[in-house]
Amino acid sequence: MPAPYNAFMKTLLLLILLSACAQTSQDNSPRTALETVEQFYRSYLSLPNGKPRNAHPPFSKSWQGLLDRNAAVCRKKAGSDICGAYAHGDMYLDSQEWGADLNVTNSGFRADEIKPGRIYVRFMLFPQYRDAKMKSARTLTYVMIEEDGRWVVDDIIMRNRSTKESIRQETQYFQSL
Repeated sequence: MPAPYNAFMKTLLLLILLSACAQTSQDNSPRTALETVEQFYRSYLSLPNGKPRNAHPPFSKSWQGLLDRNAAVCRKKAGSDICGAYAHGDMYLDSQEWGADLNVTNSGFRADEIKPGRIYVRFMLFPQYRDAKMKSARTLTYVMIEEDGRWVVDDIIMRNRSTKESIRQETQYFQSL
C-alpha cells in the first residue's frame, strides 16, 4: 500500500476511536427514574451550603408550566407576601435549614424505586444529630414520568402532600387577588 493511503487509514482509525471515546464519556445521562433522582441528589448535596441552591432536577412539561405560571402570578400579584415554589424553603430538602456540613455521604442519603416511576428518598438534614432522638430525617417521594426519552419529575410528595397541588393552590389564591 502507498504511504499516503496508510497515513490516511491510520488517521481515519484514530478519528473513529476518538469519536467513540468521546461519545462514551459524554453519555453519563441517567437511564432510569431512580438514576435521575440519585444523580440529582449526589450533585445537589455536593453544592456549597451557602444559600440559595439554584439547581433543579429535570421537570416534566406540565410541572415546568406550573412553575412558570406560579412565578408570573407571584411577580404580578403577591407584593411583599411570600410567594413562589421556592419561597417557603428548600423544596428538595423539605426544610428551611440544614446542617452546615450536609453532604451526600453524611446525610445517609438513600433512594429506592417503590414502584415504577415512584422514587422514595430518605436523608438527614443534621448529620450531627444522627445518634440523638431528634433525627431530622426527611422522606420525599418523587413521581417521575418518561418524557421525550428521559425521566423527569412530575411531582414531589412530602408530608403526604403533593407539591404540584400546593403550587397550583398558591397560584390560584394569588390570581384571585
